[in-house]
Amino acid sequence: TGDPVFIGPPLVDQRGVARVQGERIDLGTYELATTTLHVAVGGVDVDNDCRLPGAPCSTLAHAVQQALPGDTILLGAGQHQVAGLDLDRSLTVLGVDATNAILQAAASANLATQRLLSVAVGLTVTVQRLTLQHGHAPDGVAAGSDGERGGAIFNLGHLLLADCLIQSNRSGRGADQLLPGGSGGSGGHGGAVFNQGWLVISNTLMQFNQAGDGGHAGTDSSAGPGGNGGAIYNDNDSHLHIVRSRLHGNQAGAGGSNDVAGGEGGLGGAVANSSALTLIDVELDGNSAGPGGVVNEDVAGVGGSGGGLYNSGGPALIERSTLAFNQAGAGLESGFGGGLYNEAELAVENSTFYGNTAGGAGGGLWNGYVLTLRHCTVASNISATAGGGL
Repeated sequence: TGDPVFIGPPLVDQRGVARVQGERIDLGTYELATTTLHVAVGGVDVDNDCRLPGAPCSTLAHAVQQALPGDTILLGAGQHQVAGLDLDRSLTVLGVDATNAILQAAASANLATQRLLSVAVGLTVTVQRLTLQHGHAPDGVAAGSDGERGGAIFNLGHLLLADCLIQSNRSGRGADQLLPGGSGGSGGHGGAVFNQGWLVISNTLMQFNQAGDGGHAGTDSSAGPGGNGGAIYNDNDSHLHIVRSRLHGNQAGAGGSNDVAGGEGGLGGAVANSSALTLIDVELDGNSAGPGGVVNEDVAGVGGSGGGLYNSGGPALIERSTLAFNQAGAGLESGFGGGLYNEAELAVENSTFYGNTAGGAGGGLWNGYVLTLRHCTVASNISATAGGGL
């Protein structure tokens, strides 16, 4: 019988271009180009594909559902509410500028109950020229359960954060355990970002973020430790690269309390690193490791180490950076390494450690493994026990 006859083929393709080109016939197909979607305060989501600048959508969540992989979503000025958004495709999320385009999980930090975003495995996502604030990863719920990680972002993919302000986010608090013989939950790691993939941070300020506090405990129970990484926790088999950025005023989580001994304070006031790390032209200042838990109004737990950076992974490299005025956690036994606590392979070049403090050893830095210092300044650091500088 043969092939059916195709009557009346279209004379032009989807672009309106003639399919007959001289003696050749164009199949009429072409690669679908990426595009820009638009979101603005006061926009409309209903029956809107977000593709017209003059008719923007109102929410990032709706725009993500309209986007194709590789598209860019442009957010206009104003406060954009987003909470618990799981990105399931590669995208660029771009603000008009970080001062005026704000992504937040709630109107204020104390009202938030969810992080802002999660990035799935295998995705490539860029977040640029935005403020990300007021995220709060969920607290532990069941008795003794841990707080969730990543107050603003939980990353399993390839994530670039560029030209951003990331502030006032918090990972989850560990749940209390009041039954005898149990333990309070651990505070969540990564007050702003928990990374279990590839994370690059460029030209960004991360400030006033906090890892979750440990859960309290009753009689004959152990109080939970505070979360690690006040701003960032870089997990095992992950990669973290920070360039031309500042991490200021972040704090690891406080240990939980009970009637005998408080929980341990969290490690790494700004960054807790367990894998590959590069810091180039970065300032870590005014950060604090977590204090030990309180018993009868006295700090009785062990204070966290690494006021600026806690490094237990590698290889790690710090170049042309400053660690200043950071503080190890207070406690019955105070933390070590006011600026830096190192127990892995680390090279530091052309960098400065200034004005850091620790109740334990190593006001500027404490080293327990292979540390190389080249052309560095270590000055005016204080330890209450040993090694004001190192």
